[in-house]
Amino acid sequence: MRVLFIIFFISICSFCNTKKTTSEKQSLLIPILQNANLSNPNSQVNNDNSECPPARLPENIFLADTVVSAPAARDADFRRSSKAVNGICGGGETSGSTDVFTLDTSGEGASIILAWNNKKVLNTKGTDFIVFENPFKYGDENTYFMEPLLVEVSRDMIHWCGFLPAYAGKDGNQESYNTDRSAWTNFAGIQPVFYNMGTNNLSLEDLFIPSKSGGDHFDLDDLYSGNNSAIGQDCTLLEVKTIQEEGFLYIRLTSASARINPLTQKYFPSDQSAFGTGPDIDGVIARTLGTR
Repeated sequence: MRVLFIIFFISICSFCNTKKTTSEKQSLLIPILQNANLSNPNSQVNNDNSECPPARLPENIFLADTVVSAPAARDADFRRSSKAVNGICGGGETSGSTDVFTLDTSGEGASIILAWNNKKVLNTKGTDFIVFENPFKYGDENTYFMEPLLVEVSRDMIHWCGFLPAYAGKDGNQESYNTDRSAWTNFAGIQPVFYNMGTNNLSLEDLFIPSKSGGDHFDLDDLYSGNNSAIGQDCTLLEVKTIQEEGFLYIRLTSASARINPLTQKYFPSDQSAFGTGPDIDGVIARTLGTR
């Protein structure tokens, strides 16, 4: 879960050095996440929870609307899986949304599988879907709070094909965490979310302009036809070709910290200021859908 303006947060939150539970800490974060943007004119966060998520989702925006699997789900703040499919409520460049579903950092709870009811995502010109997580800038222009995700898609939940991730590390050390977005290639959870269904509505066309929508954009033409310790499960060149030609039904998002970097044979590093919780899922939007 995000810690907005980490230096400020550490200086004012006495609970940081106490033995409060993760849930208690997360609950205390809500007013910080909602109000820290008030002095920032570029922020698009919506402080009226009745506005976003909207009572009715726009019909012309193809949001993943079905939670297939969410082992980390429970009846607690940030753990309600419905928040991963109820709309996009981005907070802009410098603050995060509170309407999110938080993954674990490891184990089964580090993944969520989403789908589009009775639909499949098709491969079209340009990027084909956007993953909206919850990163934000909190320092200089290269310093972002991120909880990177690995992205895989499937037709049958047996064969999973992903986008080959590349992590550059920090100062030549791939075991060190880097707050610079350019160090993370083919990960989600890297770009801030500008799209907000309550305060910054966009057309489907504008959504697929990254500078307008934010989020992490993926093109099915870039699928990796292989398997390693980071991504891929029974993925073959034939499977990739089939997905590219016929589309996919399911998308799996997994905390990068739960997967092993094939270059180091150690788990991808994570930002240690995240209180032990994983990425925050706001939702996934497809460009074009077809009937299953």
